[in-house]
Formats: sequence, C-alpha cells, structure tokens
Amino acid sequence: MYTDLFNALLHGKNHRGNPILNALLYVFCPAAAYWWQVGAKVIVPDDIVWLAMTDFARGESIKDVLESYGVDEPTNQKLKQYYAAVNEWRNRSHDPAPELSSMFPMQAHFAPPANFGNADVYQHFGGQWRYLFEYVRVWSILIYQWQDAIAPNASDDGDIEFKQLDVALSAPGVKRPAYFPVWAWEQKVGLSKRTHFGLLVNFPGVSRNPQVIRNKIQGLQDQLRFALVQRSARTDNELWSSPPDVYALDRVTGASTPFDVVVNTSDTLKMVLGLSEAARTPPYYPLGALQAPEKCGVCCFRKECYQGGNTLTDFALDKLFEKKTGFSPVDEDA
Repeated sequence: MYTDLFNALLHGKNHRGNPILNALLYVFCPAAAYWWQVGAKVIVPDDIVWLAMTDFARGESIKDVLESYGVDEPTNQKLKQYYAAVNEWRNRSHDPAPELSSMFPMQAHFAPPANFGNADVYQHFGGQWRYLFEYVRVWSILIYQWQDAIAPNASDDGDIEFKQLDVALSAPGVKRPAYFPVWAWEQKVGLSKRTHFGLLVNFPGVSRNPQVIRNKIQGLQDQLRFALVQRSARTDNELWSSPPDVYALDRVTGASTPFDVVVNTSDTLKMVLGLSEAARTPPYYPLGALQAPEKCGVCCFRKECYQGGNTLTDFALDKLFEKKTGFSPVDEDA
C-alpha cells in the first residue's frame, strides 16, 4: 500500500506536475498519474498500519490512546487477551505471523457479539472490529519486531526513537524536491546519531480477509521509491550524521529486509525525468487493474476509475485513452 506516496501528493510544498511524484505515480499505475495531473481529488484510503504507526510515534501509551478513541475496559481486556494469544502462537510456531493463519481462533475467541455496542469506536479504525485488533498487533508486535531487526543493538534506555520524518527527494535534472513522509528510527551511537528508514511494502493484511492475504509474496520492493528515499536529504538543509539505511517493512508479517538494489540507484534516478514525461503522454493504460487489482482497492484515485462499482467504467477508460490530455504546462521550476 502506498500511503506514503498518497500523503506526499497532499503535502503543501508539493505541486501537481512535480516530475518526481509524476514518476512515482506512473510506476504505481499510469492511470493514477493521469488523474492526479488533471486535478482529481486525492482520497487517501484507510490504512490501519499507518494509523497505528502514527499514534505510536506520538510517544503515548497504547492504553491512553485507545481510551481517547473510546475503547472501554471490557474491550481493552479482550485486546490484552488477543495480544497474549498472538505472542503464544508466535512463540510456538516457526511460520511468519501464525496469528493470520486460518487455525488462529480469531472469530471464535475475539469476534464481538452481534449486538455489541462499539460501532462508533470501530469508525476510528476503518469501521471493522478486525481493524481494531490489527491496530493492536501493529503497535504491540510489528513495530518492535521491525525495530529489533533494524537496530538489534539498541537498548531500552532511550537511545532509539521512532518517528515520522519528511525527507526531500531529488533526481538529476529536477529543480524542485518532492517532500515525502518516511518512518524512521533515530539511534544514538556514541556521540553521533544513525537514522534507519522503513518503507511499508505489501497490501494491507486485513483489507478483506487476513487469512487469504497471508500467503502473498512478502517484501516486494519497488525500486524507484526505495532509491529516491535512499538518496533523500533532510528538509532543514543539514546533512545526515551518516547515510541512512533503508528497509522494507512487511506490513503483513512484521518482517524487515534491507533495500535490495536490483537496478543501480544512480541509474534508477536518471529515469525520473523520462518517467515523468511518459506520465504526461497518453494513453494511460490501467496497469494496476491489469496486473494486480489489489492496487485499485488501495488507490487514492479508485473513485475516478470505478465510480463506486467493481469494474472500470467506460467513462474512465475513454478519459485514459484520449489523445489530448489538457494538462497545464510543467512548472519551469519543477
């Protein structure tokens, strides 16, 4: 899921037509690049993993945050039981995320009764009771699992801090940076500080049925997003104490893997202007729908293509295949 990219589209310093964002969208799906450039509204889909990470980074306890969402004590006790059960299953299994298997008693032990009165609470978590439990799984297990893998020597005495940072993305020939949100662990190492970036990969584990999605290929790394973040700069014009390392964070299992460079990073960044130009040239094939329809379910422009249905509309396809786009000229300072 590309919540980071979709949030970048809404960043106040980023403008429509920025070549870096054009390129990222085009790689995601040419149709998405088209809708952004013609001014379609960006609607960031609910992302329970992103929400849990955002709340965790605030530095408050999970108990206080859940209370602020209206979670009552009986529900809190049920969440504690779920957390204990997940840990038990993980301790006795070598499989990744065994709590997402069909054998885990999610429905039998944790589903609320039909007349359960917490519907308003669930609206904070995407409208489903499962998302509330996924929120707890991410906060209490996945974030710590990622941290232990990325910074195994970090102690618990405050020498590492988890936060969200905006970084400045750049590429050869692009005059203006694109501002992009990343998850970061800042670790004190002696008198210096080391930064570890984490980029979420995979589609949401509970988008519909977590037991079905569990067996998807894990850790897919889109080369352009990872390359841009690896070469990113701070937004305060200061230099990194040491070059940040970049990891893929599997939002389903909690696994993390270092950036696996398939295309030389410098060569990848040289493609940005060409990809941006392609993003301004029709036709716009809906490659997301053709290759991985799950992308459409988490796309910020889904409404434009589907208009509330489950099939691409003729209207959308006509627009995507028009020979003239009507785009405004690219900003000379882009």
